[in-house]
Amino acid sequence: MFIVCETFVKKYLPAIRANTAKHLMGNYSFNQLQVSKALGITQPAVSKVLGKDFSSEINPKVLRQLELIGEDYSKKIAEGKETTYRLEQVCSHCKERPKEEHICSINRNHN
Repeated sequence: MFIVCETFVKKYLPAIRANTAKHLMGNYSFNQLQVSKALGITQPAVSKVLGKDFSSEINPKVLRQLELIGEDYSKKIAEGKETTYRLEQVCSHCKERPKEEHICSINRNHN
């Protein structure tokens, strides 16, 4: 049995990290070491998520939501703002979208 947080961490968090890393490197000239420090993961972990293709594992509409979260998170990191991304922030981001684009079943079933 998986709870929502376990599913989120295993399935979606790597995609958010990858998108955050891509935006930090592409838009803010971060290197992989700087990204690793900002995300609290190792440089090899950054390299691993950057090389992964999530499109075969995640619904395209959900993947787009994860990309938006990564964009938002990278902007906050680059601006030196709060860098702790809480699950509630993901949920609030998700609630703003149509049901079919929700990341998890919690909001899909309660809206």
